[in-house]
Amino acid sequence: MAALFLWAVRRLDFAARAASGYLFDPGSVAGDVGATHAWCEVFLPGAGWIAFDPTQRRLGSAGLVATAVGVTSEAVLPVVGGFLGDASDFAGMEASVVVTASA
Repeated sequence: MAALFLWAVRRLDFAARAASGYLFDPGSVAGDVGATHAWCEVFLPGAGWIAFDPTQRRLGSAGLVATAVGVTSEAVLPVVGGFLGDASDFAGMEASVVVTASA
């Protein structure tokens, strides 16, 4: 959805960029946070970069924890790399998001 939205707003001559990171829901239980998420940011003159999340039907950056922004969805992949070894050597991977209030 985010990649299609990115293409559509660019066709309307808006500056847009892809973003990826995590979706934080303060109502979620421990263990439900940490899933990667993608959205778009559109530059609106006078307002700056505004987040649009077509998947969650949200406007604005509340609850979005960005780890990367770029020109395309491919440029902001959350994990890039390779693994060499036996499949049984790979134990897994997980991420968690901890949000704290700033002073």
